[in-house]
Amino acid sequence: MSQHGDLDEARPIGCELLPRMAEFGIVHSWSDYFASCPARSGRGADAMRMVGWADALRAAQRLNPQPKEGQRARDATIAIAREREVGVDICQLLAEGALLTESQAHRLAVP
Repeated sequence: MSQHGDLDEARPIGCELLPRMAEFGIVHSWSDYFASCPARSGRGADAMRMVGWADALRAAQRLNPQPKEGQRARDATIAIAREREVGVDICQLLAEGALLTESQAHRLAVP
């Protein structure tokens, strides 16, 4: 199956899971994985905003940094986004993401 096909199948699952994860207070553990969806869909700027939102969420909740797997997902998302968003200010996108509401971040992840 193509990567795009995988994303198409993942989208409805993500739409259902993100709000539930937020309700249970565990969305921070998965947010970097969800950020990879817009990155892989060619929306690198949205992916970077999602990463900024996830970073701010963890900081606001005084959570430990991501475990190694989560950090790898974050790093991979940033790498993909940088390839697709050549010349944009990554720090600006991260800062914009830090200001997103939860529902705005969810819409970026699974539009």
